Amino acid sequence: MQDTRYKMYNTTNGGLRQHTLAAVVAAVEQALAELAPGRLVLSQGELHDASVNRSPQAFERNPDRGHPDGIDPATTLLRLEREGRVVGVVNCFATHGTSLTNRNLLISGDNKGYRARLGGRGAVGAAFAQTNAGDVSPNVPNATQGPTDDEVENARVIGERQLVGRAGPGPVGRRGGRRAAVPQPAGGGSAMPVGMPVGSAGRAGCPLSSSGPGIPRNL
Repeated sequence: MQDTRYKMYNTTNGGLRQHTLAAVVAAVEQALAELAPGRLVLSQGELHDASVNRSPQAFERNPDRGHPDGIDPATTLLRLEREGRVVGVVNCFATHGTSLTNRNLLISGDNKGYRARLGGRGAVGAAFAQTNAGDVSPNVPNATQGPTDDEVENARVIGERQLVGRAGPGPVGRRGGRRAAVPQPAGGGSAMPVGMPVGSAGRAGCPLSSSGPGIPRNL
């Protein structure tokens, strides 16, 4: 949706798309019109079989690794209730949507898309968000092909594991809000110098990681 000053980024997304912007504005207006008292429930747990670090050698060079297994297993679910019924959920878990390999030529939501299909049906608004994925791959156990030999089945398996691994409910309690104005340069956009955001390594994907290159060599 965003039209940036980075030509390489704009090349991949076509720049500003007015119909996408109009849809976002309409959604915000609808949300504001439907404001009402509600209850938030926050759930947190851990999921250890849906992600693996695909660059362990690089991870080991961190002076403060934090997560000994090279992944963040935290799974968080925020649930919005109104008049005793669930009207919205946001689930956060760190794993890339790369269960499908670079041989797949179809548009797909991958493992998170399958997770959304399982857990976002009906009148409930549901979002399944990425967190600190970094070098985290869904292709367990060794960041190569995934839990099975079938990439479509891998997307289903990892999606189901994210559903089963959701945390149990707990009340959020009262939460405050904070808003701050961030000054922008006169012309809008970024104050950083304009330049090429990615190089040949970015176009190639991750050739030095267990996941392999982003672009298949046979295309």
